[in-house]
Amino acid sequence: MLRLLSVAVVAPALLGGCTDAAVTYTSYSCYEDETCSRDTPHGLVFQGTDITGQLGGAPGPVAIGGTQRVKVLDPSDSLTNPVPFARPYTTDTSLPSDARWSVGTEVVDEAGSVITVRGIAEGYNYLRVVAPDGDLYGRTTLSAKAVHHRQVRPPYAYGGADEKAAIVWAVGAHEMSVGLWSAPDPQLADTSDLLVDESLTLAMPGATQTRWDTISVPAAPPGHRDLVVTGGSGAVVLDVETVAAPTSIENGPSNYYPLSIYGSNQLCFVARHGTRYVAGVEWSFTMDDGQVLSSDTIDTPRSGCAYFAAHKQGTVRIHATASGFTQTLTVSAN
Repeated sequence: MLRLLSVAVVAPALLGGCTDAAVTYTSYSCYEDETCSRDTPHGLVFQGTDITGQLGGAPGPVAIGGTQRVKVLDPSDSLTNPVPFARPYTTDTSLPSDARWSVGTEVVDEAGSVITVRGIAEGYNYLRVVAPDGDLYGRTTLSAKAVHHRQVRPPYAYGGADEKAAIVWAVGAHEMSVGLWSAPDPQLADTSDLLVDESLTLAMPGATQTRWDTISVPAAPPGHRDLVVTGGSGAVVLDVETVAAPTSIENGPSNYYPLSIYGSNQLCFVARHGTRYVAGVEWSFTMDDGQVLSSDTIDTPRSGCAYFAAHKQGTVRIHATASGFTQTLTVSAN
């Protein structure tokens, strides 16, 4: 059972006839068999390793056999600007976070405020940071899952039906990321998770690994190249295919809503080679009866999104060019 430690008041001390003001201590939530440390009244903040193109934050699931560094921050002085945790501590990962699961991770290194964990089995467990006297500084939940398949993907979120599918690349130099996907969970509408394994090495002739999951690849003519991915779950060779140009461009899902006249409307387009998504495309746009306000927005680089303003009601024609291939598409405006 979870209990919330109530406000504790330290009795005033009498010093030379003067009375000190009462000191108030407020703690965060603790379990019944835990004692929360007074040194961390707001607990701790745990930050995981970012997956390229995804929102960062709390530690994500780690691949079995793989590792993840977890940064431990102390919000005691500022909830909005926590600082690296600097007190002596020990760690404990022995408690499953749910009775249905086994322990999924173990701690393999502690270096100041950075704790490295490794996935050891499918499961969920707590990472507890404990004071020398046994009191709890803070805890977070960690999980580990097996790698179901690996995917070469662009270093930005693009979603949709293509998110886990095999893709091809436009001609040019690119940043490529490797996604480690867990198996679909039938209890959660067959959703899958991207997993973390900071032990990954990515190798391709002429390429340079720039992050744990990202590699900078030089330009190459159309054809196939091998990307060797080695990590805690083993080594595999992934095929990277480059195509001369897309063969079609289609409207993204949001493009079927009418544009507002003279307003700023974001539209997104998808380039394909056959049925496969083409990544790394260089986009440009022109528009009849309207204006292209901007393209390649900061949050979705090279994803085929731009802002448009329509100057008339009815059908509006947009000419999209993706790495040299041009197609005219229509959207409605009112």
